Amino acid sequence: MNSGEIECECPNNNLNKFEGNLKWKNEIYPLTNQNILLRGTKLRNTQWIVGSQLLFFFFQVKKN
Repeated sequence: MNSGEIECECPNNNLNKFEGNLKWKNEIYPLTNQNILLRGTKLRNTQWIVGSQLLFFFFQVKKN
């Protein structure tokens, strides 16, 4: 199995800017908004995608 590593900025509220890098097979590929899908995104007219990775995961806690 081929595995890679994603390094990216910490979570923030700016949905218009994302910066990170994918390290895979001794190569580094830049990641920007053009390369990510936000939660709730629906793909249409797409035959395939390469990879799928959950970048940030948080529990939402409701305070009383």
